[in-house]
Amino acid sequence: LGQQVDRPGAVWARYRGRRPRVHRAFWSTAAPIGWVRSGERLVVCREGGPGLVRWSSDGWQTRTDVETSEDEFDRHLAELATGGLKSGTEIRFSYRNHADVWVGREWLLRVL
Repeated sequence: LGQQVDRPGAVWARYRGRRPRVHRAFWSTAAPIGWVRSGERLVVCREGGPGLVRWSSDGWQTRTDVETSEDEFDRHLAELATGGLKSGTEIRFSYRNHADVWVGREWLLRVL
């Protein structure tokens, strides 16, 4: 007793009231996000087999392809090298599945 109920002891011992630094933002069709913070890497999460994520930060003047890798939860993840992008940059991406079929859609996120 004598402790706040919304501050579990183990969590307080680990963080001491300091917010941990986030290095990655996760996007999925089940939980799409619209932005990432400057300095964060974007991880695109897919279910249903391996695939490829194609992305651009300059309006498709250039593009980068990233193959997915499977994690322990049967998700296929592609970590995009967005950590060096400046605030205001737009990240566009799409993906294709293991059968080489593009989803026919593009997603847009902004760097804050």
